[in-house]
Amino acid sequence: VPAIKVLLSIATKDRLWLSSVSLITVFKSVEQARKSGCDVEVHVVDDATEQNGLGKVKLANLRRLAGQGNITLDELSEPIGTTRVLSRFVDRVLSREDVDFWFHSDDDVIFGPDVLKRTVQDYPKAVSRGGVLAVFVNRWMDESLKPTQGSFAEAPFLGGASYVVSRASLVATGNPWKQALQHNVSSTAHDAHVFWFRGLLPQAGQQIIVRTKKPYACQHLGNVHTLLYGEQLSWEPMFALDHRTQRYIQVPGFELSELRSALLASYYGRHNILPAFVRRHNVAHGSILELPTPEKDVADPGGRNLTFLDIGPGTAQPLAWRYEHSNVVTGLSVEANDFFLQRLPTSPRLQGLAAAICPYDGYGQLVTVRPDLVEWEPGRGCRQAACAPAELGHAASIREAHPAVRQFVQQERAELRTVTLEFAVPCFTLTSLLRIHHIAHVEWLRLDTHTMDLEALRQLLEWGTHTGSWPAKVTLASTRWHDAAAAGAL
Repeated sequence: VPAIKVLLSIATKDRLWLSSVSLITVFKSVEQARKSGCDVEVHVVDDATEQNGLGKVKLANLRRLAGQGNITLDELSEPIGTTRVLSRFVDRVLSREDVDFWFHSDDDVIFGPDVLKRTVQDYPKAVSRGGVLAVFVNRWMDESLKPTQGSFAEAPFLGGASYVVSRASLVATGNPWKQALQHNVSSTAHDAHVFWFRGLLPQAGQQIIVRTKKPYACQHLGNVHTLLYGEQLSWEPMFALDHRTQRYIQVPGFELSELRSALLASYYGRHNILPAFVRRHNVAHGSILELPTPEKDVADPGGRNLTFLDIGPGTAQPLAWRYEHSNVVTGLSVEANDFFLQRLPTSPRLQGLAAAICPYDGYGQLVTVRPDLVEWEPGRGCRQAACAPAELGHAASIREAHPAVRQFVQQERAELRTVTLEFAVPCFTLTSLLRIHHIAHVEWLRLDTHTMDLEALRQLLEWGTHTGSWPAKVTLASTRWHDAAAAGAL
């Protein structure tokens, strides 16, 4: 039986460190796929990486890998843009009748060792009508998935970070990028993906399929420092999820909170953390690449020292309000409900983060009372005959309504679904929050998470025991809804 032929393509430009850690994982995945009987060719197009210090290191590595026969390298002297690079890849696939699948990846995606093998094995049974099998799925696609059969779901659209498509599917549609450029010579990569996924694909009766059960161990690293949109801190939690548990997918060998901490390090002025992280993983994977070591030790400013960390500040007296006019206080307010977060003052010293403290890292459904049903100030009323008191407006919880909200609904003989709102929010464990956002010490930790306070305290004990760093002051805003036995044990 002939081996399955896969052409794996990577479009790259500039950025040494993210592309290096990506390439390391690609080679491990290719190695395992070949052991399972796949014939894999790795094709890289470098879209005119800048010839500066790090750019020269990157190009030297690509040339060395090409000289060793590990990759086929197209090194462009002038940039042509991602759309034209992808068009080149598809032309190559269409010109090769021996190719069965095209597996494409951006240069900032990391893979588990079994990803390439699994996707090629899954494709024939999952993508029955032809089309695209998603390898990486951004979190924001999760709510649009429609279950199809067994372990898979159909998606209406897809980001372009990583996917696999059969050559037969491309023959049926033609080269999507070439057609997008003919339609609009200025088409961006996003425009071309829209043209393909929302136009050519459905017109040909083809599908976009996502694995929802045991998803592929794959993560996209570029959300914080995206090439197209610059720095987007609010996009940082948009990692791939296990669609059933809503927990982030772990790529073997890359502990996710450590990875996220390395990606955010430069945002917090710690510019040597990511290079050290990549060098360490390069060594662990057999020194596939030749990476520069620092000529001299660069002073690391270390983690941040915060005056306060206010978790759940949607109360009458958020700490950000108290210290709004201080020139020395630094603080972070973590609030899952954007209704409250947007009311807080922000500055370089006072930051706000839309998130909830949970027992896991991922996403959770926040259940809260509808703001229009709350009497926020005594005597002001609300839009309904029976108003919820202000304290219930702050009584949000993950997964299910807060006990106080359920009690109010029962008293008013209302239906829970008519009183509450549900929406997905990023979830952190307290230890992950501190690590990812480079927080070394907190003077004052205030918790007002209602049902999660005890879990947050348990995580604080783990953090303090591990790091030796303890807050000088810890405040619980309310203990009314705590489990007495659990609190006593803690």
